This record gives sequence, structure tokens and C-alpha cells, in this order.
Amino acid sequence: MQAIRLNPVYVTEDTLYFSLGLMKRTEVRFAHIAEMVEDKGQLEGKLSKDTIDFIARDFGEAYPQFILKMKEPVEVTFMLGIKKHYNQVAIKADQVQEFRQMLEKGMSKHF
Repeated sequence: MQAIRLNPVYVTEDTLYFSLGLMKRTEVRFAHIAEMVEDKGQLEGKLSKDTIDFIARDFGEAYPQFILKMKEPVEVTFMLGIKKHYNQVAIKADQVQEFRQMLEKGMSKHF
């Protein structure tokens, strides 16, 4: 649990790279983000089947702080090289304000 407690996000000028330990990883291009959802009702509800979450869970219930709705599906690589496509990415950030600012800045460059 301690190895993935802080969710690493690597950011370049046009791409976000998410990983959750060895379990799953993906890359999201800012240009492919259609919308950033922060509505508490949607975030605390049940996630749809076409939503992948990057949330480190411990013993309590964990909800995402953002859902990124994509213009086109993103490819997620799971353990053993299994790949699936998802239309939404749910994220729980360690530093919410900094992550929001970085997302808004990256999305504004590509709209």
C-alpha cells in the first residue's frame, strides 16, 4: 500500500502519464480531453463500466476528485500486458489545487 499511496503523474507539454503501481497505466493527451467533471454528485456515484479509475484505495471508501471525459477512448495497460479502452478516467490527486491548475492550463492550450 505504501508503494502506491502517492499517485505519480508525469506531465509533459501535451500528455499526462498515469500509473497505479504495477497494476495499470495509461497516457492521456490534453487534446483528447473533452471535459473535466468536478460535480460531487457524479464523483461520489457509481462509476460507469467505461470509466477507469486511478485511485489508491486503503481501508475506507475512496472517491475520485476529477473525471476526465475523453473525445476518443484511451488505452489502459494492465498487469501482464492486457490492454483495454475507456472513455472516462477517474482520478484522485494528492495535491488537488496544483493538479486542477495543471489540467486547466494543459486543456486551454489545446482548445
